[in-house]
Parts: sequence; C-alpha cells; structure tokens
Amino acid sequence: MSSSARAVRTAFRLAAIVLGFLPAWAFRFYIEPDGVNYFDIARAYLRRDWSNALNAYWSRLYSWLLALIQWTLHPSPYFESTFLHLLNFVLFLLALASFEFFFRRLLSLIMVFCPQLGDGEGQPERAWWMLGYTAFLVCTLRLDHLGLITGPI
Repeated sequence: MSSSARAVRTAFRLAAIVLGFLPAWAFRFYIEPDGVNYFDIARAYLRRDWSNALNAYWSRLYSWLLALIQWTLHPSPYFESTFLHLLNFVLFLLALASFEFFFRRLLSLIMVFCPQLGDGEGQPERAWWMLGYTAFLVCTLRLDHLGLITGPI
C-alpha cells in the first residue's frame, strides 16, 4: 500500500470515528420507543422471563448485549440511554473494522484480476479508498443515524 493511500485511510478512519461519536454523544439522553422496548426485553432476559424476552420481532443479539451491559455495569436509569448510545457506537466501530477488512480484500482481488486498474495507469489506490469510505460514511451516518435508537445498526 502506498503512503498516500495509507494517509487517506488514516484520515478517513479518524473522520469516521469522530463523525460516529458526535451524534452518539450529542443524543445520549434521547431514546426512541424502540430503544425502550429493547431495554424491556433485556430486563426480561435478566429476570428469566422467557415468555416476554423471546419473540420474533426484536433482535435477540442486541437485547443480549444490553442485558450484558445491565448485568455487568448496573447503570442507573439516568445513564441507560447513554450506555445504549455507546453500545451503538461500539457496533459502529465493529462495522468500520468489517468494512476495512472487506474493502482491503476487494481491492486485492481487483488488483489480481484487473491489474490495469491499480496504481499505474488506472485509478490510484487512494481514490478507491476515498470512494469506499465515502460510501461507508454516507450509508452508516446518513441512512442509519447513530443518534436515533430504532434498533441495531
């Protein structure tokens, strides 16, 4: 990887982290009705109330993660929404790492099967990373706003 592509990746990674954290922190005391329902389901898991916890509509993994937070950290009701937003931010960071892994693999396949698109005559690698990060940021920050809790990202 060239140094310019590495610089672009670093700049976009930092921008993604900052742009992901800002709405999560700014809306930390705001919670949608769906977020309240996820907390209710997480509490049902902790009470072992299986008839209310298990259903086909709400995401089980997201509720399990919220139950894990409640079980380990015991946040007060005042800070529950903050922990919910921090969980979404952590999931956003996992999505960012997954994107980088996927896109790195995709670029290596492109360079193997279409070497003319590499750093030579075609698009430089930094242009591919700019395009990929822009698409990722638009999809994750614009289409799935981290400040609104309507379910897992």
